[in-house]
Amino acid sequence: MVLVSRIFIFYTSMGCIKMWRNFFHSNSRSTFLWGMRRKAGEWDRLTTGRTEEKESPFSEIGSPPEIYLFGILTDIVSINQNNRRRVSSIPMFSRIKTFLFVVMVFFYASPSLMAQSSDPLSERLRSGQSFARLLALQEVGQFALAEQVHYLPLLVEALKDKDADVQLNAAALLASLGNETESAVPVMIAYLREPDSERRDVVMTLLSNLRRTAIPALIDALRDEDPNIRLGACRALGKMGKGAEEAIPSLIDLLDEVSQDVPDCASVALGKIGKVDDLIEIIQSGSDRQRELISKNAFYHLPEEIDPTEALIELVKNEESRPKARLSAVNALGSRGSKSKNAVSPLVAAMADQEIGFAAARALGKIGLSALSNTIEALGSTDFIVRSWASYAIKSMEQPAVEAVPSLIKLLDDQELIVSLDAKSALERIGTSKALEAVKRSSISLR
Repeated sequence: MVLVSRIFIFYTSMGCIKMWRNFFHSNSRSTFLWGMRRKAGEWDRLTTGRTEEKESPFSEIGSPPEIYLFGILTDIVSINQNNRRRVSSIPMFSRIKTFLFVVMVFFYASPSLMAQSSDPLSERLRSGQSFARLLALQEVGQFALAEQVHYLPLLVEALKDKDADVQLNAAALLASLGNETESAVPVMIAYLREPDSERRDVVMTLLSNLRRTAIPALIDALRDEDPNIRLGACRALGKMGKGAEEAIPSLIDLLDEVSQDVPDCASVALGKIGKVDDLIEIIQSGSDRQRELISKNAFYHLPEEIDPTEALIELVKNEESRPKARLSAVNALGSRGSKSKNAVSPLVAAMADQEIGFAAARALGKIGLSALSNTIEALGSTDFIVRSWASYAIKSMEQPAVEAVPSLIKLLDDQELIVSLDAKSALERIGTSKALEAVKRSSISLR
């Protein structure tokens, strides 16, 4: 219906333009106004019985439209003096058509007006009575799916209805659209521009339910000029998880975008899709920005059943790999927190590496108490750099590492000032009375 109405409006608009162009042309306009006065006189003679010509009381500029209407009507038939014989005037058909076009355009100038005048169901969906809205939703549910798509914006709006039954029915209808029809995809993607974040989230969930049906359209949406569309497409693909693997190349392209939100979202989506081999490849050969985002976001959002720890450990141990790649692998292990507890030993060993030692200590701190035992052992290392990083790792743990207090107290008298300072900072962070008392008694100074 919308397409038909737009075609109708186009042709009627063209007719109106042609009519008014001819009207305002100097010669046509004078002839037209003269015809108006002549027809007004004929109408006057017809209705009053007077036969003399009488000048119209209307000026050229002020002639009302009904006089033009009367002129058209009297051109349809030629009326003799006895008002009996009527003869069709075929040449006036084009003027009749133009007039009818003007009238119809006045009432049907836009699809929205047509919808409001011909679709009371839309009005009932906006009704102030919740019962009326509920009945309208049930009526929409009886339509064919292709017809239900036209009500998509109203159905999304109904998800925030105050009435729980209205929300439930709207959600059920939207779910059926998401699972069974392709025609809803373009409408849903366009709805990602919606400023209301809750409604955008609903649409993204519906798109993710479409699975493979929506993926080609979502991949195209990743290249849309509107960042909200790109962002929404990333999130929808992320919600699909493994089923959206064909979108991986397009998501990788977004990692180098200048803005922050879209690349972050793309890296999260790549993690949720869960192709570890592709993520490792980005860490090994991607740009600095890509490695940073993948190590920070993607590995953290991997599905629970996927464990990339072994692959990342191999990359950390491989000294022939690029230093930045090893650094990204360490950061990725740290981003997974306690899920990387199997990587504790390699990370402790990595603290002796000049290029990734600090990152390894930070990763151990994020893993937390699961790494505490091995980290305490590292406090006794003969390498003062390892002792220093181990103290930093213990300080960085979210929960106080009380078990490390005795070993840290010993380091307050370490020959290396940096180690003593790191041990002192760790004890202050743990904050037990024993730790604070030891710090108070220590004679650490810049020496």
